Amino acid sequence: MTATTALALACSSVAEPVKGTPASDKLTDGMVINLYEEGVVPEGATTPYTEAVIVDGDGHSTAINVQNPTLTVFLPEKPNGKSMIVCPGGAFLGLSMDVEGDLPARRLNAEGITVFVLKYRLTPLVQDNGKTPTNIMEMGLTMLQRLDEAGKRWSAANGGKEPNVTQICSQLPGWDSAFIDADAAISLVRKMAGKWNLDRNKIGIMGFSAGGITTVHQAMSHSSQGAPNFAGAIYGGWTSDVKAPEDACPLWMCSPVNDLFQPEESWDCYRAWRDTKVPTELHTFWDCQHGFGALTTGKNVDNWITLMIQFLRDVKFL
Repeated sequence: MTATTALALACSSVAEPVKGTPASDKLTDGMVINLYEEGVVPEGATTPYTEAVIVDGDGHSTAINVQNPTLTVFLPEKPNGKSMIVCPGGAFLGLSMDVEGDLPARRLNAEGITVFVLKYRLTPLVQDNGKTPTNIMEMGLTMLQRLDEAGKRWSAANGGKEPNVTQICSQLPGWDSAFIDADAAISLVRKMAGKWNLDRNKIGIMGFSAGGITTVHQAMSHSSQGAPNFAGAIYGGWTSDVKAPEDACPLWMCSPVNDLFQPEESWDCYRAWRDTKVPTELHTFWDCQHGFGALTTGKNVDNWITLMIQFLRDVKFL
């Protein structure tokens, strides 16, 4: 353990999650909206454990044990009617709320895009002693344990094959409920678009890691009201059965060259969209690691969001 890591662990803390309110006719910056009316959550992953936000020594926050999904509003100074659902990642066990939520939201705000950061339901995260993690180390170790268990379940059900990241995540209870919440998020924004001065035909979704998996799923499979008009997957992929639907929207993807996800998890998505002649791009960056989010690293990967925004212009989303 480095001195920096030790300091981050020593300074980690637990914050109270922000509670949401019902959707209203007017959006305000920072507003937290309950995804479902009166907090009624449909079937999916549920947890008896208390929702918490763990903050590390660098001030980065991770939400765990999410029970009531919400949308946090980020309003641009000069809104142009376009909107984006942003899905943070965290292996369906946590949500990187600022690095993969707040930071990219503000960057999109600069382009006039109204952003809704989705806090979707998660797989319950509890230690073997029955207690909720209270710091970064406990959270990380518990996550690794749950992912290892999920990988073994997938392997046992598939003749001992080695699973990729997407296949491991598919064994977690939060898998299905995240997809339900993503569809509900787009549906809610589309329903309220008139009151919120948004274009109901320019609603995008983007996500990181597990949020990227959720984004690709939403692009492939959605309700009539949950159909996205753009999808952006940042270091997230899918399994080999990926198919572009008849109403496929433009898909933009990027990842590190040496990612946790196997290259095929992005390549298969790219090929599926390319073969149907739907606009798509795939960028891979050399000197970076999984989880860069919208942090400034001083490396070429910092340009990913600029490239995505230009793609949004190319496909006439912007």
